[in-house]
Amino acid sequence: MDETIKNHLRNYPSVFLIKHNEKTESHYIKKEVTVKFKVHPTTQDLERMTSEINGKIIKDLNSTIAFHSKINYATIKM
Repeated sequence: MDETIKNHLRNYPSVFLIKHNEKTESHYIKKEVTVKFKVHPTTQDLERMTSEINGKIIKDLNSTIAFHSKINYATIKM
């Protein structure tokens, strides 16, 4: 990945950084998740999932679906 892009991602407030070691890192957008399903969920299942996360589907690419949540997970006690 280009260093300019990496530097931008490191300083972008909605991006979460995980450093695996000194050379490898991953960047995740907060409140978003991508799921690869073995079997595509039904419309009813997708509606239930988006309701439970107070969110929406960003992209539906066959068996891979990207979700965005509006929940502030920092306030949830586990």
